[in-house]
Amino acid sequence: MLEVRDLTVERGGETVLKGVNIREERSPVCLLGNNGVGKTSLLLALAGIIPTSGGSIRFSGVDVVEARRRGLISFYMEGFKPYGHLSVDDYYRIFKDVYGTDVVDLFNIYGKWRRTPYSKLSTGTAKKLMLELVLSQPSTVLLIDEPYSNLDRDSMEKLRDYILKLAGEKTVVLTSPSREAVEGSCAAHYDVSYWSTRLRVAPSEG
Repeated sequence: MLEVRDLTVERGGETVLKGVNIREERSPVCLLGNNGVGKTSLLLALAGIIPTSGGSIRFSGVDVVEARRRGLISFYMEGFKPYGHLSVDDYYRIFKDVYGTDVVDLFNIYGKWRRTPYSKLSTGTAKKLMLELVLSQPSTVLLIDEPYSNLDRDSMEKLRDYILKLAGEKTVVLTSPSREAVEGSCAAHYDVSYWSTRLRVAPSEG
């Protein structure tokens, strides 16, 4: 369960999120809105990466700070730049060393790209690698910023099906600029509207 109560978030000394209230047992949850309305800021707050100056965030009763400390949160954000010199195989091996389990090769990139450095991968393949690492983590909360951007249709369908599978085990939250882009992926949708320095979040109809 995701519970957000009267959340206020500041970035760069400016209040960008205020009065956010969500209580949702369904999963996945989709946060919708055009670029710049505050979707990523909200997701960063849910991940415990940026501080909140008011309100609370809980996942199944566990405070976000404690959830992050216990490694319960997996997070993917568009634009994240990992170590470019490490190969696909390097990332797979490091993942197993850290988590004691194999990466789920959802997009079948290992065989073809295993020796390729991250910096040499295409935008789409690089994203697939990072998504595989995040999806494979033994967390109870999964947060993904714009999961389907820069992916081909086949990869989008694989990702959607896997996210829906994980939603039975985890609290999953996604962001998207439009409802159409996440069609069939979410059990609950929230429109993110930005007025002045206020962000309001409310369930859309349906």
